[in-house]
Formats: sequence, structure tokens, C-alpha cells
Amino acid sequence: MLILKLMSIATLLAITFAQSVNTTIRYMPFGDSITEIICWRSKLWQRLQSTEWATVNFVGSGKTENNCRDTKYDRDNEGHSGFLAIDIANRNQLDGWLKTNPADVITMHLGTNDIVQQNKAVGDIIAAFTKLIGSMRTANPRMKIVVSVSSLLLAYKTSLTSSSSSRLIAYLLY
Repeated sequence: MLILKLMSIATLLAITFAQSVNTTIRYMPFGDSITEIICWRSKLWQRLQSTEWATVNFVGSGKTENNCRDTKYDRDNEGHSGFLAIDIANRNQLDGWLKTNPADVITMHLGTNDIVQQNKAVGDIIAAFTKLIGSMRTANPRMKIVVSVSSLLLAYKTSLTSSSSSRLIAYLLY
């Protein structure tokens, strides 16, 4: 529930700043399985329908049915179960995804697999996030970027040392 509230508020704020007169906002939910198969995308889309952003266009190569029992929402997303931020960055995958599906607003929900499943070094994750944000800025210098830290906070409680996760979270909040 906290994730939904935070993502909804952050996304609405980003959309507010990105909106132009008579322009449909292109929004890319980007990340791992939390993006691909969790129902927050459906709930966010439903909430937007009663606002001035009801015409928002979710973009991405995926159209995953995530068992939310909602057939009406825009399922387009760039969520990839099991993917690591480090691998997406090193393979330059985001560049192609943004070229095919340009975005005005993006939420990046990555890092859980890097930390919890693969125990990657914090410095490597920061480098990957830096590269991914650079790709976003190259694709659209005016893109509004929302980085979710909820999964990283959970990882902090389960597997990282205090100083390592503090560095990562401080980087993301800067």
C-alpha cells in the first residue's frame, strides 16, 4: 500500500510538471518484476482516470497480464522479471526501449534483484543507475524521472550493511 501511495504521488507530481497544453503524456513504468507483475500500474491508471491526466498513455514493449482482474487499464510497460539494473545498463537495453517507446515521464523501480538475489556491490548499482538516468536524459532531456527506493529500503533491512545501503539511498535522494 505504501508503494502505491508513494508511486502515485510521485508520478502525479512528475506528470504535473511534464504536462503541456493539449498533449498526451507518455508514461513508462520501467523496472523488474515489481513493475511487470504487481498491480500498482492498474491502480495508478484507475486513479488517473478521474483527473486531468486521464489521457495518459502508458508506453513500453510489455503488455503483461498481471492477474489484477482489471481489463481496462493501459498495460504497456517496460517491466522485466528477474532483470538486474546492472545488466540493463551494461547491455544498453534502455536506449532501445526508449527509442521504440519515447517517454515524457518514467518511474524506475530497479535494484531489488541486484541486491537481494545477486548481492551486487553498491558502487556497481550506483554506476548502473547513473548510466540509466543518463540514457533517460539523452532520450528526452525534459523527461521527468521518479526513482523508487522502496525495494532498496527493504533490501537494506535484509541484506546490506548500513554504510553500503546508506550510500545507495543517499545517492538516490540527492
